[in-house]
Amino acid sequence: MKTLLPKLIYGLLGLLFSSALVGQVDAPPRFYSEACEEISNPQERMECAQQAMLSRLYKNLKKPEEAISANFNGNVVLSFWINAKGFVERVQVLTDPGYGCAEAAIFVLEEYLYAWVPAMVNGEPTPIQMTLPIRF
Repeated sequence: MKTLLPKLIYGLLGLLFSSALVGQVDAPPRFYSEACEEISNPQERMECAQQAMLSRLYKNLKKPEEAISANFNGNVVLSFWINAKGFVERVQVLTDPGYGCAEAAIFVLEEYLYAWVPAMVNGEPTPIQMTLPIRF
């Protein structure tokens, strides 16, 4: 857990969303976790969702052999959209340090972090762009 904690803290601080709608967003998107949806307080529900997302991310993220052999530690930064139905689409790599890390990060995002509660604008689900740094 000692090695996971800095990654979780980094990830919590690093999960960003961006859009021309930022000032108008009623509710930002959040990772879908059944356990978190039962929490009535919106702030606590969001914190639970962030923890669930980061836990799933780092539980399933596998450091590529190339990165292990090179003794590489660093970051991949992904940009992606959460569509109005809450699914990940249009994944782009903003920072790729090499060693197969970007491919590993995309795999985890698409295979394990695919379901979200979409952003809400004026009571309507709205697509929004997200940025996620992933530490290796």
